[in-house]
Amino acid sequence: YTMSRDFEIVDLGVGIVPGESSESLQWKELGTHKSFSETGTTTKYSDTILETPTDTQITLEAKLYPSFLNNLPVNDNSLQFTWSVDGKEVATGNATNASSIPVVIDDDDIDVSVEVIKSMSDADRVVFEDTFNIQQAETSDITAKNTTQVNIAGGPITAYNGISGFFATTAHNAPEYLIFLLKMTLIICAMLFIPMVVLERKIR
Repeated sequence: YTMSRDFEIVDLGVGIVPGESSESLQWKELGTHKSFSETGTTTKYSDTILETPTDTQITLEAKLYPSFLNNLPVNDNSLQFTWSVDGKEVATGNATNASSIPVVIDDDDIDVSVEVIKSMSDADRVVFEDTFNIQQAETSDITAKNTTQVNIAGGPITAYNGISGFFATTAHNAPEYLIFLLKMTLIICAMLFIPMVVLERKIR
């Protein structure tokens, strides 16, 4: 009987997610589609764009991968967080005081970035050398970055004033290929309709 244990070495990763208290902050809805193999429709959400009403205060959290890094002891200072809003640094600190930040949303969309540095202690370097035969000189601090856009939430496509407002909202929310298909449909309809009108007038 032989017992073995496998190890997987993964890169440090970080994501930006809504804080638990930010109920108004939601991932942006990109649209819906109907699958031939399923009943009903499926809603597609962005994983890089968040939406919230204007004039609100939200909280953004940094979620780390591997997930055990989110549960380090309170006195652990191996993680360093740096937050930026529209390229301007707004907060920095360890996992205790900077793993999340409050942000006030006024009338403009913003870009929020976070950089995480995982420092390697001397004890960590010894473990890597003894376990994986990685020399201490080859182990250095690890950095991960991520950026999320926070948009001002708009009304749904069905809430519009007039035909022009509908097309403007559709053009803002629909993927580019849908816009292309819409344009081609309008062109084809015009090409078929105009000759019919001209021909009818000539016959009269």
